[in-house]
Order: sequence, then C-alpha cells, then structure tokens
Amino acid sequence: MNKKTVGRPKGTPKTGGRKKGTPNKITQSVREWINFLLDKNRIQFEKDLLAVEPKDRLNILIKLLEYTTPKMQSVQTDIEFIQEVELSKEEAKELLKELETEY
Repeated sequence: MNKKTVGRPKGTPKTGGRKKGTPNKITQSVREWINFLLDKNRIQFEKDLLAVEPKDRLNILIKLLEYTTPKMQSVQTDIEFIQEVELSKEEAKELLKELETEY
C-alpha cells in the first residue's frame, strides 16, 4: 500500500497565517486593559491589597506583573582579548581624551 502524506511537503516554506515576530493582539489588549484598570482604580486597589495576607498580596502582584512588564532574560557574553597592550598613565589619559572627543 502507498502511504499518503498530509500537509505540505518537507522543505517547503510556510505560507499564510501570522508572520514570525508579529505581536499577539489579544495579549496586547489584555495588557492595556489591566494597565487602564489599575490606573483608574489605583487607590481602591492599594487598599484592597493591604487587606489581604502578605503571601496573597505577593501572588497577586506577581500575576499582574506578568501582564504589564516584559520578562527579563539572561544574556551571556564571552569577551576575548586579542592583544594585550601596556600603556603608561599618560598614554592612557591621552587615549581616553581622544575617545571622549570622538564619541
């Protein structure tokens, strides 16, 4: 028996749909709504937060921060020095002045 394949053949590019990197409209609208809600009800929200247990208060803030601030990611950088140069203090000061005027 011959096997029938479903979908596009291997190696053909994806067509249609959302392009890579396009922001999710729903997520953006939820962020805007939460920011608006917190901004308009800030005083009441602060009072309500003080009324709950510290552990619950922290959980609420963590959940809200997920919608309002981007998650930070660690970045690792490797720096390799190609050539070591020894400079006198005067040479270093002169080089620093040149860099400051240039940039």
